Amino acid sequence: RLDRLDDLRDRFVERAADLLRREDLCLRESGEYVAAAHLRLDVEFDALGEPDGYVYEELAEISLARGDAAAAQPWAVKAHALLKDDPDVAGDAPRIARLAAVAAGKPPPRTP
Repeated sequence: RLDRLDDLRDRFVERAADLLRREDLCLRESGEYVAAAHLRLDVEFDALGEPDGYVYEELAEISLARGDAAAAQPWAVKAHALLKDDPDVAGDAPRIARLAAVAAGKPPPRTP
C-alpha cells in the first residue's frame, strides 16, 4: 500500500510540474487559468488523502518564482501548517520563516 501511495505521489508531482510548465509556456497572461490549475491540483492532491507539505512548499516556490505571490500564499499556508512541526524541517528557521511570511501574504525574507 505504501508503494502505491508513493507511486501516486510521484505521478502527482510529475503532473503538477508538467501542468505548471505548460501553463508558464502557453498561458502566462491568463490569471484565471492559473487559479483553475491550482484549484485542480489542490483537489487532486487532497483526494490522495495524505497532504504533503513538501509538495505544497514546492508549489508555493514555483508561484513565487513566476512572480505570483497571491498564488503562492494558499500553498504556503498549507506547507507551513504541515512543515513547522516536521522534525526534518523544524530546525531550519529561515525556511520556516519564509513559509510563514508567504503564508501571511508578506514578501519572503531575503536570504544571505
